[in-house]
Parts: sequence; structure tokens; C-alpha cells
Amino acid sequence: MAALGLLLDLAKRQQAAKQIIKSQHTLSQIPILLTNIDELSNQQATFSGGESVVSKYGAVSCSNLS
Repeated sequence: MAALGLLLDLAKRQQAAKQIIKSQHTLSQIPILLTNIDELSNQQATFSGGESVVSKYGAVSCSNLS
């Protein structure tokens, strides 16, 4: 039974490590997202009253984030 407890503990630690890796990957994407937001904001600033990035260019793809 002690071996089962050790295996369960190891599985929990492995899951925690996977979650940390996923979180680190997500956090590493923040600079890309902020850059995209800045670019869209700069484009929006040059539009006339009723225009928007979406109305002018369509929906923005974030395919470079995968």
C-alpha cells in the first residue's frame, strides 16, 4: 500500500509541474499580446469617427500565439 501512496504523490507532483509549465507558457505570451494591442491601438487612432479595426480589417487572428 505504501507504493500506491508514493505513486499517487508522484502523479500529483507531475500534474502540478505540468500546470506550472502551462502557466509559464501563458505568461510568456503576454508581451506578444501587448504588442498586438499597441499596434491595434495605433491603427485605431488613425481612423475616422465611425471606423474600427474590425470594421476596416475584419477579425484579428492570434494564430502566432500557439
